[in-house]
Amino acid sequence: MAAMTGTDQLPERVDRIERKLDALTESVDRRFDEVSEHFVEQREYTEFAFERLRKEMLEGFNRLERKFDGSVERLEQKLNGSVERLEQKLDGSVERFEQKLDGSVERLEQKLDANVGRLDHRLDTNTRGLGRLERKLDTNTRGLKRLESKLDRFIDGQANPPRQRRSRRVPKKR
Repeated sequence: MAAMTGTDQLPERVDRIERKLDALTESVDRRFDEVSEHFVEQREYTEFAFERLRKEMLEGFNRLERKFDGSVERLEQKLNGSVERLEQKLDGSVERFEQKLDGSVERLEQKLDANVGRLDHRLDTNTRGLGRLERKLDTNTRGLKRLESKLDRFIDGQANPPRQRRSRRVPKKR
């Protein structure tokens, strides 16, 4: 009979659980409705605040733009006057510099002519030394080619390292 007593109360217990679930569901639905209402209120306030801020910003930008335009005009006038004065000074300086440069170029040309003459004379007398130098360069070129070839083989070996060989030893049995 004891087993029957537990199963006899099962419909009542299920009924109580259903009532509790219904109450819980209603409570959750109410809370979701309240949260939804708060979101709607928050959205409306945000839109209102955004429009107000947008209006204030546009008015501020317009004031700033008017001030900026006036400042730019004054700055352009000042710059035009300064540029004119600077151009006049620069023209005078360029003229003085050109005069100095002309004198310096003449002296430099005279020195270059004298040095080129001496250099031509030295080159003419040193043709034997140039022949020896050419032979040395040819000899060194062959040595450099051998060195380059060795370096290429070394680099190729580094780029493709040899595979490690596996030991062919058989492990000892214990």
